[in-house]
Amino acid sequence: MTNQELPNHRVSVAKLPASGMRIRLEAKGKDSPQIAAYLDILKLDSFSGLLNFMHWGRDGVKVEGEIKAALQTACPITLKPVPQAIDTTFSAKFVPDSSKLAKPRVNNEGEIVLELDGDDIPDVFEGDELDAWAIAIEYLALEIDLFARAQDAKFTDITTPPDDDIAEPSPFAILQSLKK
Repeated sequence: MTNQELPNHRVSVAKLPASGMRIRLEAKGKDSPQIAAYLDILKLDSFSGLLNFMHWGRDGVKVEGEIKAALQTACPITLKPVPQAIDTTFSAKFVPDSSKLAKPRVNNEGEIVLELDGDDIPDVFEGDELDAWAIAIEYLALEIDLFARAQDAKFTDITTPPDDDIAEPSPFAILQSLKK
């Protein structure tokens, strides 16, 4: 599935008001099945998001968002639908590909320097627009538990006895054959 089939809402970074821009998203009609197919889940029952786009630094954009969704994934054991409720917030930073912040910090050996407790590296975008739906769907995807089990799912390890024809001879049998 391509992104053209997904809903989109373009936000012009160049025309972003100084006070920021709030965008409300809600999956309606054909959007829900398309998003569910894109995320490879059984069903998207509901989805809403509130994203706030603000200037960040000289040429960057900070997006703070809240996502709420009800969806169904397939249990990996029984394949039965497993309902999930998602209610999360996120914060992301974006810089144009021409920004000096788009280049990772490296040390003298040329290794990328990351701080475990530091902020995430900003995402890079091309052009002068960001897609609010693409951002919201990405953060929704990060919250989905693709291995959620149905209540009655029980995993049992299946073991089969070794086939005598294929089984390797014991080391003692090999030593016994050398004795002869």
